[in-house]
Amino acid sequence: MINYSCEKQCVVLGLSGGIDSATSAWLLKKRGFKVVAVTFKLWEYRIRRNSEARTDKRVDAEKALCEKIGIEHHVLDISEQFRKDVIEYFLKEYASGRTPNPCVICNRVVKWKNLVDFADEISCYFVSTGHYARVLPSPSHDFNLLRGADTQKEQSYFLYRLDKNLLARTIFPVGHLTKKQVYEISSTVGLPTIILRESQELCFLPERNLKRFLMDYIPEATQPGPIFDTSGKRVGTHGGIAFYTVGQREGLGGGFKQPMYVVKIIADENAIVVGPKSEVYAREFAVDNLVLHRELKKFRALVKVRYRHEGGMADVEIHGERALVKFDSPQPAITPGQSAVFYDGMVVLGGGIITEVMA
Repeated sequence: MINYSCEKQCVVLGLSGGIDSATSAWLLKKRGFKVVAVTFKLWEYRIRRNSEARTDKRVDAEKALCEKIGIEHHVLDISEQFRKDVIEYFLKEYASGRTPNPCVICNRVVKWKNLVDFADEISCYFVSTGHYARVLPSPSHDFNLLRGADTQKEQSYFLYRLDKNLLARTIFPVGHLTKKQVYEISSTVGLPTIILRESQELCFLPERNLKRFLMDYIPEATQPGPIFDTSGKRVGTHGGIAFYTVGQREGLGGGFKQPMYVVKIIADENAIVVGPKSEVYAREFAVDNLVLHRELKKFRALVKVRYRHEGGMADVEIHGERALVKFDSPQPAITPGQSAVFYDGMVVLGGGIITEVMA
């Protein structure tokens, strides 16, 4: 953990509605920081148009939290930027037959941008969130992004796109703690119980109806189409490519001699390709839209291809704006649209968006 000098230091903390950012606020205050908390008002999809926005409920809860801790609280409406930079990206990816991870994009282009901009506006240097990750200075005076101490909850996968300038200004107060320890702290200090829950992964879907959302905004990707096996034979009809992802078994219909899984999505043909579980595994794939924290050309790394993936050792070669990755052993469900993140032990080396699976 970085030994910051806390006297008269100011930090802007992004609240997320969960226990982690709430506990982070208390920890920062305890460490002597002047804490300025921010609630972001985001664009939300609501089926019932007259229903109360989730953000509106959060504002009152987080205001009460800040009053209890004794810190400033501000509300920033960034809903239009969020809609443009995150929602439109999310929909475009699904319409193209890919499975995006909106949190990865949001953290860099929306959350951190607005935290830093607001910090600059009020003459604060540091920014903070409740993510389970760590920042550590390197011998070259750069800053490394590290995995969080809690191996089950660590969130460095979602943060790999933060550059060194942003990392230098970032504090993760719970990064060195386990989730159990965070619960114990919050219970001991008596944080408002309305805050003590997990924040949602898809924050813009408070009613958690992804299917309805996709039907409303990209109806062209929710139309029935053919299901082919890997030999090219038509074996069924799907309900819309937006409802499927690589490795999925549900929603393929019956009549197969063995369990079948989505192997590939062909958006231009409104088709999906299925095969037995063995065909979901692959070793080689391409990554674009790279972010690298070191000057690397050819290296070994542990590579994670989705958040819950344990990762596998692989050879990585950088070719301009693209990385070619080859796992030592086949890995399941390498999915276009998801991020591949490269690790050297606990240190994040970088990553990018999976665009093509070769073999």
